[in-house]
Amino acid sequence: MSHTPLISILVPVYNKENYLKESINSLLNQAYPYIEILIYDDSSTDDSIKIIESFKDNRIFLYKGSLNKGVRYGRDFLLKKAKGEFISFFDADDICHKNKYIVILNKFKKNQNIDIIGSRVKYVDSKGKKLFKPFTFESFTHEDIKANLFFCNTISTSTVVFKKEVSSEINFQKFEHINSEDYFTWIQLSENYNFINIPNKLVTYRETDHGMMANTKNSYPKSINYIHSYLFNILNLTSSTAFLTVHNKFMYDDNISKYYLLKSLILYKYLLQKNSKYNSHSFLNQIRINWLRKCIIFSRFNPIESYKIYLFNFKYHNIKSVLKIYILFIFSLKFKLNLFINGKK
Repeated sequence: MSHTPLISILVPVYNKENYLKESINSLLNQAYPYIEILIYDDSSTDDSIKIIESFKDNRIFLYKGSLNKGVRYGRDFLLKKAKGEFISFFDADDICHKNKYIVILNKFKKNQNIDIIGSRVKYVDSKGKKLFKPFTFESFTHEDIKANLFFCNTISTSTVVFKKEVSSEINFQKFEHINSEDYFTWIQLSENYNFINIPNKLVTYRETDHGMMANTKNSYPKSINYIHSYLFNILNLTSSTAFLTVHNKFMYDDNISKYYLLKSLILYKYLLQKNSKYNSHSFLNQIRINWLRKCIIFSRFNPIESYKIYLFNFKYHNIKSVLKIYILFIFSLKFKLNLFINGKK
């Protein structure tokens, strides 16, 4: 990478007037100046277009949709317009840290075999207040990312930068469900392209009540069932209702019972035996990490039982995972303290 490559930043927009100015400014103020910002307005009904047009910068290219077709259409549309050697997705309510593209391009320069790079994120709420998220599902090497994708989406879309040639394999609209298309896309791309995540926090991710996740929450079971069925098929296993129920409850139930916590161990022991697709060390390690997190959730209601389950029922400990029992203890105390303060039983 002896020259200065152009980066195409793709920003789908729909009714983001409250955050759009800050978001676009964060892109324009990048330390790396060789960018084009392609914005697709998905027929916004607020002042989003007015805000975009107020920027007088020749690096911004605005495309206006006449009908509301959704974020997946906007991303696919902008992919076809991108001219850069590298392409970056970015959500219109997030904030890009100033050195993001310099850091990521340096990683590409040092790792010629890497095709897609993401990073960690800082979380804030709709008002910009920092959110405490100690257990985000992060993996950094390709093998760990691929294994963790079996459990959840470990790629934050607004952090992603990829080589131009990868774009020919991306088609968000092909996914038949109305959400999780990015999660499914990363799973498919991980089969043929190399990912890494950078430990640096290069984007501020904004959680809002009116975002895509909130608006499509009721449709999540269908999309997640589809994705988890696909993942079981990768392991040459039939995605039975029993498998899907246990796996889905393990990953997405905020009030998981002891019954399903223990059932998940039976399932994952079986998957470890049948695994022929994932790096065995990475797959086992993701089971360890995700199971510790789920025991922390369970400890909200029964901390002592949670310790016992984690230490004595889980048979796949290494020294490092046993030492992490202190995390379980700290969070059990935190949950109980919060319940006490709020007067809940």
